[in-house]
Amino acid sequence: MAGHVDDAVAKGAKAITGGKRPSMPGGLAKGNFYEPTVLRDATIDMKIFREETFGPAVRPALLLLFRLTFLRIRPDLLAVLL
Repeated sequence: MAGHVDDAVAKGAKAITGGKRPSMPGGLAKGNFYEPTVLRDATIDMKIFREETFGPAVRPALLLLFRLTFLRIRPDLLAVLL
């Protein structure tokens, strides 16, 4: 998760919220916890777009981009995306 978010931010995406491990005292900062993250300005050359991310990351604009790109490739499958 951290690797995908770090890669996206290094390549120009912005974390609107989250984007790091919790800073609370106790076990959260030590374990496999990651703050829910929303990225803006992510592009298809980023790991978070190309690889499966196992964690709480949301890329709302990418979903729209994916749907529009898919429709250009396979316009006959419009009903699948709705």
